[in-house]
Amino acid sequence: MPNFVAKVSSTDAVIPEKSVPVQQSDTPSYLESRLITLHKLASVGLSDSDLRTQLATALEIILSEFSHVVNAEKKGCIFVWERYSRQLKMIVHHQLTPVLVQKCDRLRPGECLCGQVAASREPLFVPGVDTRHTIHFQGMVSHGHYVLPIMDRQRLLGVLNLYTQTGQMPSCEDQRQLASVVNMLSVLIKAENSRALAALPSTTLWKIELKMADYQSQDILDASSKIARLLAKSCPDYAKYVSPLEELIINGIEHGICGITTEEKTALKGGVIGQPSYDMTRLDGQVWREEVNRRLRVNGDKALQIQFEQNDTLIRITITDPGHGFDVASFYAKRQEMLMHPNGRGIQVAETVFDDLSYNEIGNQVRVTIVKAPP
Repeated sequence: MPNFVAKVSSTDAVIPEKSVPVQQSDTPSYLESRLITLHKLASVGLSDSDLRTQLATALEIILSEFSHVVNAEKKGCIFVWERYSRQLKMIVHHQLTPVLVQKCDRLRPGECLCGQVAASREPLFVPGVDTRHTIHFQGMVSHGHYVLPIMDRQRLLGVLNLYTQTGQMPSCEDQRQLASVVNMLSVLIKAENSRALAALPSTTLWKIELKMADYQSQDILDASSKIARLLAKSCPDYAKYVSPLEELIINGIEHGICGITTEEKTALKGGVIGQPSYDMTRLDGQVWREEVNRRLRVNGDKALQIQFEQNDTLIRITITDPGHGFDVASFYAKRQEMLMHPNGRGIQVAETVFDDLSYNEIGNQVRVTIVKAPP
């Protein structure tokens, strides 16, 4: 669950009253209220309604939960992130004027408060109208905002925007509840994506079996690059997807077929940047490359399975290796400390490119999804 920390800059703020965090006691009655709200949001996801209807219901529940801080009109909205347009799209709103809905229907990263949250992936609690509030309209009255990103790990799914009373700031308890709320919204959006994938008809389906025995006399990493280029040519944007696909294929070969551990790969590529043992001479990856090809010669009976599926709206690529996998949860927990390592970045880059990236339970199968732009 995201650990939100309020980010507020009062410079240039137009606030007629002192900003004071709303104190909310951690009493059993308040905790019970929190649980009831989360239960209601979870129940929304059990309905057969479409995503728009589910998010509209969820927004009403959230506005009711935070009635002690939202403005009198109980205004709010939820955006979803459109990967193909690289914009926020307002999908549901409550009590917003037609003018505001029109102005905020689509927002680029960095545009007004919601766009800034989309760009930073961090929550923004603003007690009044200041210079960051770049979208204005005639008759706009003083108000504040709680704006929070809806995330799936490092991937942006959308933005929640609540209109608050002027001068209002969230208590620590409110921030914890907001973190729980946007986590539930993330579940709703991901569930909708999963339903779309489950309904994917195999109008196009083909499989590749990359047998190691067939590449004994050539560099397997060159062969991996060719397969990645073949897959990327079937995707909407070749240049965008070719490198991440190559990284995922190579990951399957080096770990799943060659059995190279994370620690071994780190050493083969020179070690951790900044550490005394760091060997810059291995930065070009040649030592690592030679070791991969050496191990392939004794693993000729193994193969990498690649499956490509697509219809008019989605592309799904699944890569399965014969290895024992890895601890997926541990990898994501340690990803910050891995930034100085020469490995692990391929997955992080791929997460920012594909609309969905997930591993199976043991970690020897990765599945990526591309949502096609509407015609």
